[in-house]
Amino acid sequence: MIEFKDVAVQERGKTILHNVTFTVTEREKVIFYGKSGSGKTTILRTLMGGHSVSEGEIIFNGKKLDKHSLFSVRTSIAYIGQEPVFSEGTVKEALLFPFNFKANAALIPSHSEQINILTKVGLPQQILESDVTGISGGEKQRVAVARALLLKKTVFCIDEVTSALDPFSAETITALFSSKEFTILSVSHDPRWFSIADRFIKIESGTIVLDTQNRSETEM
Repeated sequence: MIEFKDVAVQERGKTILHNVTFTVTEREKVIFYGKSGSGKTTILRTLMGGHSVSEGEIIFNGKKLDKHSLFSVRTSIAYIGQEPVFSEGTVKEALLFPFNFKANAALIPSHSEQINILTKVGLPQQILESDVTGISGGEKQRVAVARALLLKKTVFCIDEVTSALDPFSAETITALFSSKEFTILSVSHDPRWFSIADRFIKIESGTIVLDTQNRSETEM
């Protein structure tokens, strides 16, 4: 489904990824871990077209990632960042923002679907009318998760989305993504994510130093 082949990325003359090679199969859940600044988030952003590949190639569903196939990637994969950025307005407007685009117009959720997904991420329905700039960081993370789930995608790039959550809320979110239908590429230091992962990939200085399915071999 997703394959990195000897991928290198350079920014401002500095190599931030090099010789990154891995494959993620459908419904597999992979955790990227390592020290801050090691390149974990860069891998997710590169898949989504946020960084240009200077060497190697990325394959998604049999097609090489380039300017022609990038639209397919972005419409097939949901990216949820650590610090969601929303435009000014209500939570409801933030929740429905992606459905303003033609590609998602057929998926506009009903009011009951909105309430249902908020309940699943542990938010009250009253939050829909709140100013999105006035809610907490943890609430913003859960709104971002709810929005991604409403898009009905099955492939997710997830970057530390439980970092601002209390233990109960973090457990709730992790449980949602444990569904067998989902393919997950996640950057996290939260042990809850480790419990649902099939594989662990350790990143150091922009390259893979360990790729294993045996949790006991990793050094979290």
